[in-house]
Amino acid sequence: QEGEATLKTIERGLAETPDEHQLMMMKVSAYRLLGQHEDAVRTMEEIVRGEHRQAGNLGMLLAMYLRGQDTERAIEEWKSWHKKHPDDVVAPFMVGVLLHYGNEFEESNRWLMPLKDKLHDEPRIFVYRAMNAFNMGDGKTARELLDAAALLPVVDPDVYYCRAEITRDTERQLAIDDLGRYLALTDGTPHASIEKQARVRVMYDELLVCHAENHERCAGPWEHPRKAWWQETKGIGLIATSALVAGGALWLIRRRRSGEAPS
Repeated sequence: QEGEATLKTIERGLAETPDEHQLMMMKVSAYRLLGQHEDAVRTMEEIVRGEHRQAGNLGMLLAMYLRGQDTERAIEEWKSWHKKHPDDVVAPFMVGVLLHYGNEFEESNRWLMPLKDKLHDEPRIFVYRAMNAFNMGDGKTARELLDAAALLPVVDPDVYYCRAEITRDTERQLAIDDLGRYLALTDGTPHASIEKQARVRVMYDELLVCHAENHERCAGPWEHPRKAWWQETKGIGLIATSALVAGGALWLIRRRRSGEAPS
């Protein structure tokens, strides 16, 4: 009853200021607390399609899709939306990202590449292009994109997580530092994925041992290259992937204008 009362209060506020971003985000949270996942997703879709979309909102919607296991429906609906609204940047972004999670890396890039200038403030446009490149064997491009993402005004913990994935056997101290940054940024946050944090702690500990003992390759529960990871997990597909990535996509914080990097 308390949740429903809160939702009604938010809706009254939106009746007066329908484009108020903070109220819309509160509405998403209220739906989620009430267990109304589809309503939360639809409201988040309204936000990202609107004029007041903020950097980080795309990642939040993505996490909701993955957590709800409705990726196929989402891909088809966003493709349909894109046909009717060819200038919309959100639709091709969502299609590209969801294709990435289906291991369609080349096709994912086909949707994402045209957006690199229009969504230059979104960490995720860098992250997914980077991990597409890495999964297709281009570590150099992946590193350049993730380095650029680390300098953006919005701090996405998964930038550091992904950079650690690609540098784990080439720049081990950087990978250790980046996993430390990921854990520090997500620790105690309300939307953090407990499963992913536990996995990253294992990765962090494994890297410390590998670094100390100078192992050529470091074993661990690495997610990338994803096709290898996919086979090792015996094709459990997006169900497992969702549990691993959803938390990281949800929590974004705005960096100080000075550009100070997290430590």
